[in-house]
Amino acid sequence: MFFILEDTIRKVSEDVLPTPGLDSRGVDVYLENEQTKLNSLMNAGGGMDYVDPTFKHNWFGQIIALKDKTALNGPNGKMVEALANFGKVSDDLRKQRFREGIRTTRETYEHAHLHAYDNLSADMAALRKMNNPLPTVTENVPYDVYNCPDQPPEGYPFSWNVLDVLDNWNPDDTELPSDAKRVHQGLCVFDHDKPAHQAKMNTYRTAEVPFVVQHYPEVMKTTKRWNDDPDYLQKLIGNERIRNEHSENNHFMYWKLKGHGNGEREKAFVPPTDMVDSTFDEWKQRAQNMEKAYAEAEKPLDIYTPPVFDQTKEEHWYFRLNGMLEKQHSYLYEEFPIFNPVLKPDFCMIDRYQHRGINCRFGMRGVIAESHFDSSSNFIAVMGGERRYILAHPDQCEGMELFPQTHPSGRHSSVNWSTAAKEMKGNPDHASRPFANAKVTEVVLQAGDMLYLPTFWFHFIVSLVRYYYSMLL
Repeated sequence: MFFILEDTIRKVSEDVLPTPGLDSRGVDVYLENEQTKLNSLMNAGGGMDYVDPTFKHNWFGQIIALKDKTALNGPNGKMVEALANFGKVSDDLRKQRFREGIRTTRETYEHAHLHAYDNLSADMAALRKMNNPLPTVTENVPYDVYNCPDQPPEGYPFSWNVLDVLDNWNPDDTELPSDAKRVHQGLCVFDHDKPAHQAKMNTYRTAEVPFVVQHYPEVMKTTKRWNDDPDYLQKLIGNERIRNEHSENNHFMYWKLKGHGNGEREKAFVPPTDMVDSTFDEWKQRAQNMEKAYAEAEKPLDIYTPPVFDQTKEEHWYFRLNGMLEKQHSYLYEEFPIFNPVLKPDFCMIDRYQHRGINCRFGMRGVIAESHFDSSSNFIAVMGGERRYILAHPDQCEGMELFPQTHPSGRHSSVNWSTAAKEMKGNPDHASRPFANAKVTEVVLQAGDMLYLPTFWFHFIVSLVRYYYSMLL
């Protein structure tokens, strides 16, 4: 069975390779045409009870190599070569697995659950804690965030004063306070199941503005796998010890000693976090213990003494995996084919030559990633739990009151967002501070959601429960 599939694909790959003289645009058109033929051949392969979802593209690396031979000495030369090499390595490993009858974690799951993806929308609804959208502030917002106009409206996304947003919902609270009632969401939410929304997704992405996508097929499939089998992630990641971040409280801020710790300023710098080696299972146990502690705190000790659980005084861990082509954790590309630069370009892959990897993050309840910006655009997919994002336009740079560029935590806001509203709101001594006048918008992402975050947009992140997400860089 597997040999038949391999021979079919090899024959197609030999027959359909374009001539080296084809330019880049010609190859992209050629691929679209040949994809239809290839799908027809695979669908005619009767009797095959399993088809690797990325197998039909196993020749793409070869095509990239042909397409870009003239570009190997150009500005993207190294990336072109890396993509071609990764395509070849992936092909060789896949063929070897098929010959030996070995399946990857994803292949094993899909072989055992042939109808796992039949009701993805219903599965996502069951996973989501908040099946109904959180109520949002609508006063003065000139559009419906769930039915946005075809073009981004002027001033999109609508934003509010940062102190009002933080005062309404303090970042240290992992549940929306009952007296807050609504979130300050200015981001549009597009439903991939609706053709009209798909057109808007493309328009808003081209305009380089943030938005949320729901019901994206590949994101839902990964979300389904990671939640359906409680041992799936353990099987996928194994017992490898990976360097991860640890904090004595719930705040995490990236830092790097740019001068190797030799400068006077760096010698006086106290790192906000430290690095520890951990397995996935060790992180999972810590995260589950945090959830149990929170749940116990919800139960009154007696009618006179309510329990107290202050997560700001609890240790937190941030488990992370970095996937970069064949260099490390390349199995993430099978889990997220939409983020694979070797395969047929997806909506999420804006420029495969600028691909910098897949960052996969696992955080426990209460983890706060301080406000910062990235120098690349990101697609962020949430596979479990809930995450609150507070975003600010790049034109709010002064208002973020960033550390100096030479600081180990350059790119990050120097303000403690957990205490800012209490310290600054209504205080005339702080009325003229840039941060007190900054504008932001927020959104809560749940399992199956995907956020597009353009370059240089500031983002402050709160983990509302144990979660896992992946980010394309």
